[in-house]
Amino acid sequence: MRKFCFLTFYFSIVFVSYSNGIGSTKKPDYARVLNQSICRLNSHPDNQRAKKKVQDIYTQALNYYQHEIDRILMSDDSFKWTKTLDVLEEINGLSDEIRYNSAASQLICEPRIYTSELTDAKEKASAELYSAGISRLNQHSKEKAKEAFHYFVEASKLNPEYKEVRKKVLEAKDLATYKVAIEPIYAYTQNGIREFSTKTFTQTLILKLREEFTANRFVFFYTSEEAKKQGFKNPDLTVFIEMSDFELSSKVIHYGGEVVPNPSHVLKLIDGKYVWEKYVGPPNNRISNLKTRSELYMKANTVLKIGSVPDHVVVFKERIPWNYLEDVNYEFKSEVNQTKVSNSPDLQIFFDHFSLSLCDPLVYRISDFF
Repeated sequence: MRKFCFLTFYFSIVFVSYSNGIGSTKKPDYARVLNQSICRLNSHPDNQRAKKKVQDIYTQALNYYQHEIDRILMSDDSFKWTKTLDVLEEINGLSDEIRYNSAASQLICEPRIYTSELTDAKEKASAELYSAGISRLNQHSKEKAKEAFHYFVEASKLNPEYKEVRKKVLEAKDLATYKVAIEPIYAYTQNGIREFSTKTFTQTLILKLREEFTANRFVFFYTSEEAKKQGFKNPDLTVFIEMSDFELSSKVIHYGGEVVPNPSHVLKLIDGKYVWEKYVGPPNNRISNLKTRSELYMKANTVLKIGSVPDHVVVFKERIPWNYLEDVNYEFKSEVNQTKVSNSPDLQIFFDHFSLSLCDPLVYRISDFF
């Protein structure tokens, strides 16, 4: 404990001169200076200068804060009681620092503690904050509603039972929040040859957006299905995500294996595929234990648009580059492009897998917009 106090004092000496008391700063940090003085006293309990320093700093602090209270209460500041409350709590904090330190409490036996004054200031500060919140709320603006929300929250911290402050917190939060509808998402191959389900993609995107935009971000996302079930109406903004020209191609690659004698077959590469052919010539070798993998390449054209519902205008539009390459350790033959669709049962699975790689770029761009 003494080592910590000494280090605190050593590193702070460049900021505060102990020979001159509090320096010429706009708002003296009495809490820090008093803590340093008490630490020094604990390290040198018999040092008369250390004792005097604690007494002098505390006396200076009381005089300074009393002057601050008088100045604030005589002003026309609409938050004068809120500011007075802050000063009272600072004084009580200094006094607690002394009360709970044996060496300091022997020097200052009865440090000043505000109790009834603090209760009265809390009640009046609650009224100030509540009134400020009502004033902002009546301006019917999202930005003002955000201010109102914070005022109501602070008022509720001081007095949770003050008037209808809890109800007003929710009301301000609702008014300040942008309701954003995620429109149904459709994904097609080129020329609309095949349509893919985007259910998995949409659910993941909504989840990531809600994780990104916490309760304090004043943005709420929902789908058209949720709007019907929960009765959401009149969104502020809508998000459109267009997926088109989806292509999925695969390249089967054979590798590895060992060469063993075989007189009857030979492995040949024909049209990019390895095939076994009957060999009728002299004895030859064949490759056994052949390993196979597929190289998948997927891409699509994607456009993100955010529209303002009241104005019926697109306020944000951006094309997002989207391609994806992956290796799988088995043979997968597929081709989905502008001319051909191979009806493999795995296509939807691969589309879901591929589309999830788009979620993070979309969340980043939507977050940047807000």
